[in-house]
Amino acid sequence: MKSFFDLTTQRWDALRQLRTRRLDGDPRLVEQAVAFGDCLVAKGYRVTSRKPTDLAQRGSRTFGAQLKRLNQGKREPTAKQARPYLIREIEDALDDLACGKDFYARHSPADAAIIEEIDAEFGM
Repeated sequence: MKSFFDLTTQRWDALRQLRTRRLDGDPRLVEQAVAFGDCLVAKGYRVTSRKPTDLAQRGSRTFGAQLKRLNQGKREPTAKQARPYLIREIEDALDDLACGKDFYARHSPADAAIIEEIDAEFGM
């Protein structure tokens, strides 16, 4: 490694690979992810993938993209402009938790263990 950038790039690559192998390869978690995704679709949400790693990032990707569009080339939105986004994000988060309670109970500790393992490997 030549720089901190190299270190972080390699760490993220290792993290992504291990998450894909362990989380997307866990048959029970995959089963829970399918049920989680089906529940979200039944509530009217767009779900493009039912892979555990994708579902775990669905909310942050969705609302991160919306925030980016809202702030594109503008100053910060006013409270009046931001309120509808906040309401949708809160509703989505509540539905996400309701639909994914079994999924997250298995996913979260497994993901934390992966992060801990990679951080130890990279001395972080």
